[in-house]
Amino acid sequence: MALILLAIHPLTSNGQQFPQAEQLATALTEAAAAIPAGNIYLQTDRGVYEPGEDLWFNARLLNAQHFVWYTTDQTLYVKLTKAGSDSTVWQQLYLVSNGASSGHIYLDGSLTAGDYWLKAYSAHSFTAGPAPFYALRKVHIIKDSYSLPRASGNISLQPETNDSVQLQTFTEGGTFISGLKNHIAFNATTSSGVPVQITGTLLKDGKPLQHIETTHLGMGSFDLIPQQGATYTIQAGDKLIPLPKAADTGIVMHVQPAGPDSISIKITASAGMAAQRIYISSQIRGLMQAAATALLKDSLLVRLPVGGSPGGIAAITLFDQQLKPLAKRLVFVHPDKKLNIHLQLPEQHYFTRKKVSLVIKTTNEKGNPVPARLSLKVFYNAYDNNDGKHIDDHYLLTSQLRTRIDDPGYYFDEKNKDRLAALDLLLLTRQQNSYLWSDQRQANPDTRSVITDSIAGNLSFQGRGNKSHSSPNLLFVFNAAEKNNTLLSTDSAGHFFLDPAILASGNRLYIKYPGQSKQPFTMTVTDPFAAITVAEKNKTPYYPPALKRIKTADTAIIFNRFSKTLAGVEISAKGAKTAWPKYLGKLDSIAKLEGPADYVGACGLLNCPACGGGTKPVEGKEYSEYIGNRRQEIVSHPFAFTADEVKKVKYHYPTFTEEQLLKKFNLAVAGGYYISPQFDQSNNGPDFRKTLAWIPDITTDENGEATVSFYCSDVYGRFQVSVEGVSEQGLIGKGVEYVEVSQ
Repeated sequence: MALILLAIHPLTSNGQQFPQAEQLATALTEAAAAIPAGNIYLQTDRGVYEPGEDLWFNARLLNAQHFVWYTTDQTLYVKLTKAGSDSTVWQQLYLVSNGASSGHIYLDGSLTAGDYWLKAYSAHSFTAGPAPFYALRKVHIIKDSYSLPRASGNISLQPETNDSVQLQTFTEGGTFISGLKNHIAFNATTSSGVPVQITGTLLKDGKPLQHIETTHLGMGSFDLIPQQGATYTIQAGDKLIPLPKAADTGIVMHVQPAGPDSISIKITASAGMAAQRIYISSQIRGLMQAAATALLKDSLLVRLPVGGSPGGIAAITLFDQQLKPLAKRLVFVHPDKKLNIHLQLPEQHYFTRKKVSLVIKTTNEKGNPVPARLSLKVFYNAYDNNDGKHIDDHYLLTSQLRTRIDDPGYYFDEKNKDRLAALDLLLLTRQQNSYLWSDQRQANPDTRSVITDSIAGNLSFQGRGNKSHSSPNLLFVFNAAEKNNTLLSTDSAGHFFLDPAILASGNRLYIKYPGQSKQPFTMTVTDPFAAITVAEKNKTPYYPPALKRIKTADTAIIFNRFSKTLAGVEISAKGAKTAWPKYLGKLDSIAKLEGPADYVGACGLLNCPACGGGTKPVEGKEYSEYIGNRRQEIVSHPFAFTADEVKKVKYHYPTFTEEQLLKKFNLAVAGGYYISPQFDQSNNGPDFRKTLAWIPDITTDENGEATVSFYCSDVYGRFQVSVEGVSEQGLIGKGVEYVEVSQ
């Protein structure tokens, strides 16, 4: 066996350059260019809500490769949809500042119970092609606090009645060679993909060879040296699953668990194979980390350096001298390279209404303090939907794979002693082409942006062949308070753009064409959410699936602690109408004053044909009105009419639609950035807050420290204190503590 030590790209051997290595690096770079540059992680103040409550969210936009703040995008498009339908219950624009955005969503009291999807999009995280979609968060809405589920225990790994079990096998590297030691993983699931626990037997030519069983979420592995011509099957219950036929000759690659400095890779060729040059590379999120080349005769032990590599999934690929992949493997490196968030509470138990002071400290994997940007939420623990999605597993695992990942948080919870072995097993059962950054690129990926930071509009004049004026036109843009007036110019084709500076001037913006034109014109503003909806149809959303859990006996939660809150109160007024937005209400009043041309003649008749004019009618007053068909004949008083030519009417001003008002006053309307209210953590008066604190942006100082405080409410029980964040160097981390609040 030969040993290759730390050969770094660009590849050389005995002073000789290998141009194939540069081709390899180019291919990986091109593959990375097809991936959206930004990666959004969504966090909410809790996972379960009741109708009529406030939902607070935070969006982090990181560079998809380096995990540093992605500051290019300035506009975040957010919508909330009902799961399983096309129903959108909320959509707004929010400002992105230095890679982060936070905001508020009001959950209407009429929302039905069930699951909803919170989704976020930005210019460089959402493209037109069929790239996977990860920027979503599941929100569960319940009727009331009595609808909360019982506390849950372990994940059920038993299939439902009559649900068949599927078993897939995966040979490490993708090769299965006779006479060589092969490492084989397997994955047992139901027909719907839910993991199940199984035991079974590996058979050789129908005879038992060894016992096998799953070790974590339906996954397991075993070693096998297949004999040429033998048939191997796995028997699990009444199912027989054949292994693929072993090739007579070939190459096997075995990757040992990554150490702090290097990845050890054993490469073995079948006896008698001619020596050949091989290449081996390691890349993380499309970034080339290390590579080596050598002549393979019988076996090699290659050690690729990872000391300076970031943490995450590394794709190891073995190539022949024509750069054709021979074997592939995913392995997780540097699980310890993370942001450690330490939460220090002076006490673990508090009384209602008491103040809590929290000290937050952030360090790197070496224990050295590092500054970091964090977010904090403190919420009633029963309102956690336990979906297993957190900032670390999002960035380091789930958003890196095009595949289902069950309970991803398990692999990042240090309380689980087998988590790293389970993580390696997970990656063994995922083919490398499921890796987002795989060198197996899609043909002609569509990387066009669906949305931009600005909202587009158009002013077009009819006539002259329906062409717009060739010269620019001036427009005024202002908010509902008629403030922050901005002068805007169209281009020669009538196009204009509302940039982030304009969008920041109000929730609702009005664009006015002040010019005079004898030609009819139209002014339109593009709806960016329409383009998002179209592009979404080409994408596959990936989110940790809900796993059935075994209910813990006798743990029903009695929520009489919320019984003081008012429920089912509805205030209504007879004859109430939907109120106009403030500025449109003003326009509606002006429109009514300016018209219509109704009048009350001197004789007191409404729209009297003989008077031809008069005073304006009074809203709600009763008048007699001539309704006959002889108006052209009646030119003076007196005139005769029959009883059926006059009727009594109660006068009402005409009702205008929004479209009519906008057209009448040469206006178009657009949505600006939603201005969220401030989270209220005061405890004045009765206080039944389930979320005690929501601070979306906290920065620790050069010593890695920050201090925050919040007040307990009148609600007692267990509260979760959760902090997530990112360091300046792209380290990802979370910290969780719990406090008990008593009456």
